[in-house]
Amino acid sequence: MKYDRLLRLTSLIDHIASAPGKNFQFYADKFGVAARTIRRDVDTLAEAGLPVETSAGIRFINDIELPNINFTYNEAFALMIALSELKRYTQFDGELEQVKVKLEEVFPDKLAEIAKEIEKRVGIYPSRTEIATEISDKMMPIISSLIDNRRLEIKYYSFSSDEVKWRKVDPYGVFFRRRSWYLAAYCHLADEVRTFRFSRVREWNHLREYFELPDDFNLDEYVTESWELMKGEPAEIEVKFASDVAQLILETEFNKDEEKELLKDGSVIYRVKVEGWREIFYWILSFGGDAEIIKPDWLRSKAEDEAKRMLKLYSS
Repeated sequence: MKYDRLLRLTSLIDHIASAPGKNFQFYADKFGVAARTIRRDVDTLAEAGLPVETSAGIRFINDIELPNINFTYNEAFALMIALSELKRYTQFDGELEQVKVKLEEVFPDKLAEIAKEIEKRVGIYPSRTEIATEISDKMMPIISSLIDNRRLEIKYYSFSSDEVKWRKVDPYGVFFRRRSWYLAAYCHLADEVRTFRFSRVREWNHLREYFELPDDFNLDEYVTESWELMKGEPAEIEVKFASDVAQLILETEFNKDEEKELLKDGSVIYRVKVEGWREIFYWILSFGGDAEIIKPDWLRSKAEDEAKRMLKLYSS
């Protein structure tokens, strides 16, 4: 290591400790180097074992203090409920419990009692808790790369190909859906944005490469464009649901772009456009004879073939 870099690293440690929260460009200007040089310096500090964190400016994570925050009555309740529900489904349950404890310590006694009572009587259950709570040591490394726009190399098992491959990815977003955590990332191997399930990541490495998040990437849109998770060619689908299940279809929102039409006989015409047809296809089949695919013709033919296969299976 060059002597001038050693001096810069030593000075950088002192500055981070005394004035946490400054960004890479601040130190680049201060030391007369490029921002990417400071990024490499910070990486070096982290590799040396210093608890450096960069999601809210560069700082040492064992010395973070936040200013006092005043909450309204309704805000306090909303926050307590959110914390209670989130800790059921994330691997941050320990940290979230500590946040709850600290909030309760500063709440007036009556407010703390009411908040605890509400916690007992309000619940959100997107899936069975034992399935939804996916304890994973992958969460923080991936989140760290995501916040810093830093590339990752992951060793990933693909269920569709039954293969394990190393992939270089640009982590765009992380989300929880139904039963698992997922990473939305640009895959350099596939040359497109893909969805990776956390539980299938075997190994990972932080790379000393950074990327720019595309301006047009929106996590909400990315997640809701597909029926569930699988993406593919766009498909405009029309299904007729029998009157026996019409009420369920009418009262439930399955997709943000869906359209429903109640017919005189009590049946419902359901129309939707999705990115990828496989997941919605099997969802339709789950209704058995109460759902008939009207359009497109090729998907109707697939349903017919599937019905024939089932008939052969159960008549043998």
